[in-house]
Amino acid sequence: MNIRTAGIAALATITLAGAGTALAETRTASIEVRAQFNESCTASASPLEFGEMLRQFKRTIVITGTLAVDCSEKLPYRIALDAGQHYDAATPQNRRLAGPNGAYSLYTVLMPNAGSGGPIWGDQGLGDTLTAGAPFSSVGNGNGLVQRANFTAVTFGVVPGNGNANGSYTDTLTMTIAY
Repeated sequence: MNIRTAGIAALATITLAGAGTALAETRTASIEVRAQFNESCTASASPLEFGEMLRQFKRTIVITGTLAVDCSEKLPYRIALDAGQHYDAATPQNRRLAGPNGAYSLYTVLMPNAGSGGPIWGDQGLGDTLTAGAPFSSVGNGNGLVQRANFTAVTFGVVPGNGNANGSYTDTLTMTIAY
């Protein structure tokens, strides 16, 4: 063994012997760990305008509205549509537009992407004011971009009340988005 190799072996022995020595004191410190979880959804729909209506059963009016949904990526959602301000339990499949002198017009709003023969868009399980129809559920979940879907609304004409039924007919629907 030469002197150089013997010196390295001695140094390694000293270093290894010092590694097992107990320390005299300990101290602690905190490390903060943070993350932010910020999923969200928004929904809106175009106003529904049936235009001029006729007496009941003379002619139905079918219109199309547009739903816009913006949800975080891969976030499942459901959108409920309530019964409206003038709902009558005697006609549970329909909502009502209220007009002058007790006149009204029955109408229904159908599930987005279902066309004119689709199921009723309601709020069963998310409000239960129109349990005849289920909420609209996303098919592909949110994708971080605005997704649009068409829906159909149908009115069935005017049911006259007490007196002149001419005038404006209105209702307000409330959408609820659950995610």
